[in-house]
Amino acid sequence: KKKKKDIRQTVMKSVAAICQGKLPLMVQATSQHQAILDEAKQYGVSLLFEAFSDRRYTDEGYLQSRHVAGAVLSSQEALIQAKQLIEQGTVTTASGATLPIQADSLCVHGDTAGAVEIARQIRAYV
Repeated sequence: KKKKKDIRQTVMKSVAAICQGKLPLMVQATSQHQAILDEAKQYGVSLLFEAFSDRRYTDEGYLQSRHVAGAVLSSQEALIQAKQLIEQGTVTTASGATLPIQADSLCVHGDTAGAVEIARQIRAYV
């Protein structure tokens, strides 16, 4: 966790120096939304939070490793998760827990089977 925070803060410092507040930084939407916003504020960086409709989340709010079976969702599961994110601002984690995730953007990974069709269906939904 410390390493992730150190990397995130290094990126924020770099974005602040280069973009000077003119370009927001997109970061992964996790359950630590407010803490990450507070970090960004220290550097004068605005953020956009990106959630993933095609990936399973852990109880800590991170993406489950692709090495774990079921980490990449099926087309149907991805659509269900996208709707849940849009309507409720939550995801159902690998353990079945409901976790709040505030997101500005939804991602479908290009290497996910059926990615283009999933994106089309999400777009039609919104």
